[in-house]
Amino acid sequence: YDQTEYEKPPERFIICPQCGFQQLPSEDCQQCGIIFSKYFEKNETEEPEIDAAAQISKEMEQGIEKAKMIAMISTMKNRKRYDLRKILRWTRIGLLVLLFIAVGLYTAWTNWRVAGWDKTLEVVVYPINGDQSEQTEEFISTLDTEDFRPVETFMIEEATRYEFQLKKPISIHLAPVIGTLPPEPPKNRNPFVVMLWSLQMRYWAFMNNTYEKSLDIRLYVIYKAIENTEPQLEVSVGLRKGLIGIVNTSPASKAQDYTNIIITHEMLHTLGATDKYDYTTLMPNHPDGYADAEKKPLYPQNHGEIMAVRIPKSPDSFSMPKSLNNIIIGEKTCTEIKWCSEEES
Repeated sequence: YDQTEYEKPPERFIICPQCGFQQLPSEDCQQCGIIFSKYFEKNETEEPEIDAAAQISKEMEQGIEKAKMIAMISTMKNRKRYDLRKILRWTRIGLLVLLFIAVGLYTAWTNWRVAGWDKTLEVVVYPINGDQSEQTEEFISTLDTEDFRPVETFMIEEATRYEFQLKKPISIHLAPVIGTLPPEPPKNRNPFVVMLWSLQMRYWAFMNNTYEKSLDIRLYVIYKAIENTEPQLEVSVGLRKGLIGIVNTSPASKAQDYTNIIITHEMLHTLGATDKYDYTTLMPNHPDGYADAEKKPLYPQNHGEIMAVRIPKSPDSFSMPKSLNNIIIGEKTCTEIKWCSEEES
């Protein structure tokens, strides 16, 4: 075939406005026979009722299609936003789960390591100015490690009395002052609230460490100027998970001996020891809260048990110990902190 025929530029065509026939330029339609000039004159003079209605219908259809398109786009955007929120939500949940797992594994490993007593535990005391007063700040500036040495001595003496394998169970250290207060312990004992506070406390402890060397147990001593110079056992706390203790006390030299008692009490909580006194009457529980549960006559007791603190003087009265010299570790507590076996106690 002759290829040149298909390479010629196309001729211009016109379309009949009435029948739609396509033809070469001409004055009339070669199919329906209308004369183009007369056809357009006629349409310009007539009222375009049909064309207007068609135009309105067409515009309505276009409006509907546009509305559908807008709705579809809006739905897609909302779906994307919803999907993003859903992804972020599950991401947060996943991170929290990983955090709980990591904290749980670290806590389990730490407790296992500490409970093994294969080395001397490094116990660090962190002083905190609880009322931001100059009096408290001045008192804290006078503290040194020797003020807390009786805690270390007490643990050594009790380990010797129980013939424990480790001659020096703990080594006490004093850290620089911390400028912020820890999260307040919850007033109710709701398990979820306590767990949340425990996590907050461990995070706070991690972020507020002023001690540069390695450590095992953190004890935060909050000093506040109060009328009662004796530390308040009921507002102090010890966490086994995290090995953290909090002691509230007064910035007074005469309170230091009793402060050391509460420090030891809360430290033993972190090692697994439990309270051995009645939370309502504050009386030591018999026999575990008594230093000599088989003494005859039973009263008055001469010493107190560290996890009961108080010294029973009669069935319904007690006295407060003056120092750790008036306190011992009872057999039940010895078992709880893994110094003694069940058979020995």
